[in-house]
Amino acid sequence: MHSLLAGVVLIVFFVVYQQFENHVLQPLVYHRTVALSPLAILVSVLVGAELAGVLGALAAIPVAGAIQVLIVDYLRARRERAIETPATS
Repeated sequence: MHSLLAGVVLIVFFVVYQQFENHVLQPLVYHRTVALSPLAILVSVLVGAELAGVLGALAAIPVAGAIQVLIVDYLRARRERAIETPATS
């Protein structure tokens, strides 16, 4: 280290970079790979971390993806049933 100021600037840079990566880049990358919205990814990771700590945060994205698949399947089946049996008036 050259000086105290250089050390503080380096620490601030790494903290800002880590926050940017965790809150902006990571949700965008997961959005492209898992096809979830970045907001859903961020919320699921925060909820998973709150419920089960680090392991919950790691498992949150696959769980959120599975929940999305279940909801989409349920809505598709419900829509198909509604088309097959029209409402009687």
